[in-house]
Amino acid sequence: MIKATTWNIHRTTPNLPNLNGLTQRTPFNKRVGGIKLIGITNTRTINTTSLSHTLVPPTSSSLSHKSSPPPLFSKMIIFYDFPSKIVGGPYNPNTWKVRYTLNYKRIPYKTEWVEYTEIESKCKEIGIPPSGTKKDGMPSYTLPSIWDTDAKVGVSESYRIAEYLDKTFPNSPKVIIPGTEALLNIFIQTWAQNLKALWQFTIPATLEVLDHAPSYEYFRRTRSQMFGKDLKEVPPKPGVEREAALQELKAGLNVLDRWLVKSGGPFIMGDNPSFADFVVGGYMRWTRAVLGPDSKEWKEIASWNEGRWGQRVQRLDQYATVQ
Repeated sequence: MIKATTWNIHRTTPNLPNLNGLTQRTPFNKRVGGIKLIGITNTRTINTTSLSHTLVPPTSSSLSHKSSPPPLFSKMIIFYDFPSKIVGGPYNPNTWKVRYTLNYKRIPYKTEWVEYTEIESKCKEIGIPPSGTKKDGMPSYTLPSIWDTDAKVGVSESYRIAEYLDKTFPNSPKVIIPGTEALLNIFIQTWAQNLKALWQFTIPATLEVLDHAPSYEYFRRTRSQMFGKDLKEVPPKPGVEREAALQELKAGLNVLDRWLVKSGGPFIMGDNPSFADFVVGGYMRWTRAVLGPDSKEWKEIASWNEGRWGQRVQRLDQYATVQ
């Protein structure tokens, strides 16, 4: 078996496993002078030219949904995500960050679906630590969360999970590029600040994709508390109010787009996706999922800034497999 040990990550080249100079172990079984020899031969220097297509980022002509390539690793990650009644898969923006990461790094994983009302008990049962602290000082358990079945380690919160996967699977392409950690965290915070106008559309719409009664009631109660009024009353009314809310959202996305286009490549770091792209893709995929791909609002959002918001989701479709 050939095992990749390093990955070359550059702005101008795709992520490819560097197998040159590695050892290929080949079993043999033969007789020499009446003596039966059984063993393994080692062959060095493997030409990787034929592998150059393995993880080439999508181009504008290949934006349709594709299955991820076969996994590179043998260990298994259990990935905990929210179920819904949406045909075609998950919706949550934070769990999408991790799903993209797992698929891009080609790490074997299995999704287990956990309802909102079952998250805390499930995490405590498995041994996954809380992701933060509530206002009353009690631990807060959220998704996404993962369980490494080999190391017996649980991790929660999307950024910490990405850090763990980069460290645990060093032979896969990093999603948090070394040296960019501070800038990435600033980007994540600023990204959310410029999207505040989106919440009045997507959070109420999320309620309607939950088909588990206790989760529905939990989500409605907690998000109503967040807005200070019943969640059903949050969406802007059709007409002038709705148009004003969309224009506010567009203004925020205009600011973000001006930053993102400076990359000069299809992705934020250039030619290859990173965790920052998964943040953008996660929120845009959530928007498309809960508003509906054929909704007037999503079609309008996707068309803004010369259609780049829709394109940013499409470029990640090859990493959107649900396993």
